[in-house]
Amino acid sequence: MGYYVLGPEVPGALGERTELIHRPGSYPLVERLHFEFGAGTLGNDLIETYPVFMVTRALADALRASTLRGFSLSTDLEVSVDDNVRELEPDWPVPAIEWLHVSGVAGSDDFGLDETARPVVSEGALSILRRFKIDDCDIAPI
Repeated sequence: MGYYVLGPEVPGALGERTELIHRPGSYPLVERLHFEFGAGTLGNDLIETYPVFMVTRALADALRASTLRGFSLSTDLEVSVDDNVRELEPDWPVPAIEWLHVSGVAGSDDFGLDETARPVVSEGALSILRRFKIDDCDIAPI
C-alpha cells in the first residue's frame, strides 16, 4: 500500500482565540481552535492552517462512514471570517467545517503526521479524499 504526503489549501489562519501548547523541538499542539477564513478561499473540502487540518461537513461524514484509522473529527472549534473578506464579499457563506484530529502513525495508519506536521495518508484515505474537492491540495507519494 502506498502513502502520500499532502499540502492542503490554506484559506485562512489561526484566530486570536486559538490556544497553543508549545513543545521544544516539535510542532505546537492546539488546545483550542479558532480558525479565521481569509481572502482567496478556493472552496476545497480539505484545508489547513499550521498545525491543524479541517474538512467540510460532507467530507467529515464520508470519513466517519469509512473504516479508516488514525483520525477523529470534532465540531469543537470556532470559525470566523476576516473583516476584509466581509467587506469584499458581505454575503459569502461560511462553510461548515470540522476539525480533523490526525492521531495515527505516518506510513502505518490511514492518517498520520510526518515530523513537520504534514499529513500522510494511505491510498484508501486518498481515494475517499479524491471524491471531494481537493484540487488545490499538493499530493506527493512517499
